[in-house]
Amino acid sequence: MNIYDQLQAVEDRYEELGELLSDPDVVSDTKRFMELSKEEASNRDTVIAYREYKQVLQNIVDAEEMIKESGGDADLEEMAKQELKDAKAEKEEYEE
Repeated sequence: MNIYDQLQAVEDRYEELGELLSDPDVVSDTKRFMELSKEEASNRDTVIAYREYKQVLQNIVDAEEMIKESGGDADLEEMAKQELKDAKAEKEEYEE
């Protein structure tokens, strides 16, 4: 399992925890509720960073697509190239 699969598993668990924490049976069980709340809190920063990273990857794909579809519009192509450059720089920051 690579790092991205592991991060996806953490995100999946985080979403599951959110659902569990809204379950009336869990809410009425104080001990279980506290355990799940702590687990959710311990994963929150990781999940936020992973979601931001996935958004950066999507921004790269979107910018590349915009460049391909610029249709000779120099302004649009230049804007897309700048967005691509910015997104790639942001990706590098996450990967450090």
